[in-house]
Amino acid sequence: MAKPAVEYDYEGMLTNELPQFIDTINNANWAKCTKKHGTRVHRADIGGWTAFRTKSRLNFDVDAVFHAAYDADQHLQFDSAMTEYERLCTLHEEDTWRVDLVRTVSAPALRGIIVARELIDVRLMVVLEDGYAILQHSIACDYGAKNKLLRAWSYPSGSIIQKASHSTPEHPVTKLTELVSVDLKGNIPMWACNKTIPAFRVVAHDAMKKFLASGVVAPREDIVADAHEDDEEEEEEEEEEDEEECDTDADDND
Repeated sequence: MAKPAVEYDYEGMLTNELPQFIDTINNANWAKCTKKHGTRVHRADIGGWTAFRTKSRLNFDVDAVFHAAYDADQHLQFDSAMTEYERLCTLHEEDTWRVDLVRTVSAPALRGIIVARELIDVRLMVVLEDGYAILQHSIACDYGAKNKLLRAWSYPSGSIIQKASHSTPEHPVTKLTELVSVDLKGNIPMWACNKTIPAFRVVAHDAMKKFLASGVVAPREDIVADAHEDDEEEEEEEEEEDEEECDTDADDND
């Protein structure tokens, strides 16, 4: 296929949308959904759409975590929420950032209550001083689409992947913060979304850890306890602020 003529403000995505995305991750009114296996999921209603934030720490190098999250072939090997993921083309590229057009197909969920959805997104990747940022959302573009699938719509979503302050070459630790916000379209009850998305994100983060552990980079479970003291205090403070409970029982799912 020839490269599509997508009219979009790529510079604006970098200078305006990315700072707004980071501000949402840090400052939205997040309510706790679930915490399981060291992964925490929160929910917030933002501008009329619902977002889910997932946070975890992985005992792997920041570059390894980035490639697992960003590379389509690697991502498909562990994320059961997707059945297809491909980079359709590169729309713009600079030394430290690039914009791609990507296509994903979600997996069916809740025994067929939620059927597969297709998304066509514009995706920004930026190299940060201590890691990477990935931001993507849907645009009105049919390039690469398969018309037999119901088209969902992704609001600003993505990941911030950063080296932890106590990370060392011998004992790497990476902080992964992910935001997912999608309109699945169709007649989907809200309880189904509230149940499915947090559960899928916990499973995906667990699966990423297993995927990375199976590769060249070995996990480090022997990081000294005092290296995590600040992180544990930070988690306790965040949990104290989470006064509302999300209406999902994803915590009970394996």
